[in-house]
Amino acid sequence: MRLLLRSIAHTRPQNPLSHTVNESIGQGTLSRHTAHTTQAGRTSIAAMGNKNSHFSDEELDVLEECTFFTRREILKIHKWFKQIAGKTKDTLTRTEFLALPELAQNPFKERIADAFITNEDSNVTFDDFLDFLSVFSESATRDVKAFYAFRLYDFDEDGYLNEDDIKKVLKLVVGEEFTEEEIKTVCDNIFEEVDIDGDKRLSFVEFEHVGALFARDARVRVHSGTK
Repeated sequence: MRLLLRSIAHTRPQNPLSHTVNESIGQGTLSRHTAHTTQAGRTSIAAMGNKNSHFSDEELDVLEECTFFTRREILKIHKWFKQIAGKTKDTLTRTEFLALPELAQNPFKERIADAFITNEDSNVTFDDFLDFLSVFSESATRDVKAFYAFRLYDFDEDGYLNEDDIKKVLKLVVGEEFTEEEIKTVCDNIFEEVDIDGDKRLSFVEFEHVGALFARDARVRVHSGTK
């Protein structure tokens, strides 16, 4: 079963999310192991993306605490964000966000946008942008990646992964390389192996046993425009 899942991971289309954070941000591999952004943390940093040039020490402390980035990395990411948005804008449109090289070829890009865009007008704030990069960075912990992967794969947003959810994930991952019968076989095997209570749906706890195999390459390369 695990070999079958690994074969799926290896047939996943190439996309920039499978790359590590570029040295233009991290100066090498990131090493932070702080907790991921909480709702309280997101509230406390609201509107920080509206700064035109720099942050106060207090703001940087909060951003550093709520992400897997250092101060230097945060400032470089903000510079990149402003280069994309333009000097007169404080947000990115959803279309601009989806056009990023890091997302353009990713089969889950629409789901990723849904997960990280918090504004009702669908514009991407700097908070959203930084949160997205942090979660998909190499230094994000496995439990953080699993949490967001579960959200991406829960298409009907009922808090569980049912058979339809898993089939949609598999179809996005392998495209036309697997037949419907093969996809059903993989789906059945997944439930047989990790559906502990046998209710034909995966809870988050059950998903954690298999989630890493789906999201093993959930890393993001930061565009060279941050230099």
